[in-house]
Amino acid sequence: MNFGVEEARKITKASKVPLHFVTCDEDARLASEIALAAGWTANSVTSLQECISHSKTITLEDEIRLMQYDARLAAIYAERGVPQCPWNTSHLSGYDSAGYHSFVHVTEAVLAAEQGVKCQFLSHGVNMNLLQDIAMIRVSEKLCYEYCARLGYEGVEFIAGVYPFLGAWPPRDDEANAMIAWNATIPVMGGFPGMILKCQDEAFATPTKEGMARSVRLARHMLTIMGSQRMPDNEALRREQSMIELEVRTLLDKCLEIGEGDMAVGLCKGVAAGWIDTMVTPWKHNPGKVLLVRDAENAVRYLDTGNIPLPEEVKEYHRTKIAERESRDGRKANIDMVVEDIQSFSTLP
Repeated sequence: MNFGVEEARKITKASKVPLHFVTCDEDARLASEIALAAGWTANSVTSLQECISHSKTITLEDEIRLMQYDARLAAIYAERGVPQCPWNTSHLSGYDSAGYHSFVHVTEAVLAAEQGVKCQFLSHGVNMNLLQDIAMIRVSEKLCYEYCARLGYEGVEFIAGVYPFLGAWPPRDDEANAMIAWNATIPVMGGFPGMILKCQDEAFATPTKEGMARSVRLARHMLTIMGSQRMPDNEALRREQSMIELEVRTLLDKCLEIGEGDMAVGLCKGVAAGWIDTMVTPWKHNPGKVLLVRDAENAVRYLDTGNIPLPEEVKEYHRTKIAERESRDGRKANIDMVVEDIQSFSTLP
C-alpha cells in the first residue's frame, strides 16, 4: 500500500523464498492486488478470523464478501499459471478454545475453496499445551479435507503450520526466549511443516529485525536438537482429538443445516443467534458468553459454554479436566481464575 507494485517487486527479486502478504485490515483487496501483481505467492483468506482478531463494527456478512474477493483473486492467478497458497489463519485473540480454532479454519477453508482456491496454508494460533495443540491441528487438517470434498470442492491441498501464542507475552528476554522455544517445539513434535516465529521484543514494542534474527537462530537450533522426534500416539492424544473433532463437527453441521448447505449463510446466522462465540475480542457482534480457564496441564477448557450447542460428552470432558485443576489448587474455578489465566504466561516470577 505504501510503496506499490514496483517497490514490492524489488523485494520479490531480492528473495529466494516465497513471500506471503499478511494483513490486519478488514478490507485488504487493494493490498492483495499490489502484492500478487508484484509476484508474491500468498495473500490472506480470512473472514471470521479477521472479525474476532482485528475488527469492531463490521458485520460478518460484509467481511465474508471482502474475503471472497481476496480468495477469488488468488484463484485467478493460480488458474493462469501463477501458483498461490493463501493463508487461512485462525490466530484469533490467544484466548480461544481449541475447537473454536479448528471450526474457524474449516469454515474459512470451505469459503476459499468455493472461490477456486486449491492450496491453503493453515496457520494455527496455539494455546501452548503440546498435546491439545497437536490434536487441534490434526482435527483442522482432517476436517478441512473432509468438508471441502463433501461440499464438492475436490483437489484442495492444505499445509499445516503453527503461529505463536497471541496472548500476553512476558516482558523479559529470558522468559520470552522460553516462549519462542516452546512455540518452535509444537510443530516439530506434531510433524507439521509450517512454523511462524515471534521475537524477544514482543512484550515491549514493534519487533526488530535483530530480534527476529535471534528468534530464527533459536528455532533453527531447536530443530537441530530435536531431530526426528515426534509425539508418539497415545490414549490421551486420541481422546483430546476425538473431543475436539466432535465439537467442531457439531458446529459445522449446524452451520450447514441452518444455512441450507451454504456455509457463509450458516456462519452469519450462527453469530446472530449467539451460538458461534468466543471469550476475548473487540468485535461487538460476538456474544461474549463463553468463559475459558486452563486445566491442571494448562490446556484450555470451557468453564462456561454460553449458548454453544456442544454435545454433553464434550461438556463433561471439559468439566472433568477443570475438576482436576480445582483438586490440585484447592479452590473452585471462577472468574478470578479466568482473569489469572489470561496473564499466566506473562507474569514474571
